Amino acid sequence: MTGDGPDDQLARVTAERDEAVATARQLEHELGELRGRVKRLDLMMWRRTARRRRVAAWARRLRSAVGR
Repeated sequence: MTGDGPDDQLARVTAERDEAVATARQLEHELGELRGRVKRLDLMMWRRTARRRRVAAWARRLRSAVGR
């Protein structure tokens, strides 16, 4: 007997499905973490750009006030 009866096939297919579902859930979790990192980095870059623009505007106002 090789053990390839319908019950054995069903058990094997069910185990493969469960493993695939677990892998998919893990990948979705990792994707969510990576999306969060990208969002934080995007916010950091936006803040840095905004800060640079404020400093540049301040420098322009200072130069015009000094008369350069």
